[in-house]
Amino acid sequence: MIYLAVVSNMSITFGYANKAGINKGVTASIFTSSIIFSAIIFNVVYQETVNKRQMAAMLVIIVGVILVGIGKPNQRDLIEVKDYNYNQNPKTPIQI
Repeated sequence: MIYLAVVSNMSITFGYANKAGINKGVTASIFTSSIIFSAIIFNVVYQETVNKRQMAAMLVIIVGVILVGIGKPNQRDLIEVKDYNYNQNPKTPIQI
């Protein structure tokens, strides 16, 4: 049930990010920052500590999402639009 809620929330968020023209890497970075806040909250409330292995895993996840977010699309990620109804250039590339 929780998994369904998380997936639905992310789908809705990415949908609105797409409508607003926001890079999806920024949205993913916001979701990933919850790792840090969860660790801080559990430290304050339950006095749990984060060991070196968990810290390294959090760092790898955050760096990975940041690298994906700042990456540029490749030419193979672009497709050609062939829409003759609106008198647009048929070779206009769009990002998927």
